[in-house]
Amino acid sequence: MNTSSLELRWRGRPGGGGRTERRYLDFVVDGISLYDRLGVGDQVTALGCWSVDSERAYIQQLLSPSGRVPLYVCAECGDLGCGAVTALVERTGEGFVWRDFAFENNYDAATTDSDSYRAIGPFMFNKTEYWQVLNERAATLSVT
Repeated sequence: MNTSSLELRWRGRPGGGGRTERRYLDFVVDGISLYDRLGVGDQVTALGCWSVDSERAYIQQLLSPSGRVPLYVCAECGDLGCGAVTALVERTGEGFVWRDFAFENNYDAATTDSDSYRAIGPFMFNKTEYWQVLNERAATLSVT
């Protein structure tokens, strides 16, 4: 498996018409927005638009061998019940792998859609570079 690069890049979700404007950090894999690659709907990452504490916890999920991780969540509330695009995040000896992308929620397995994402990934990230990207973001968060 080839090693992919990971960057974080600011992106905006326009407000209006009952929608809250959001500014968030998107995942950019090998120079391409993961949001665009996945064809994500009205969702955002948990980086840059929620509380500092929730963002720190989210970064820890991405750095831990934690299994399925929500990558894009409801842009209004961040609740998994509204549906999220998730990935299986695995820690290996060489780094981290994101694979098996799916749209799912936390209450009804029948709504899970992995077929739409079968052609995407897996992405293998170098351990040192991956940690650096996420820890640099964590270092910018204000102390609460």
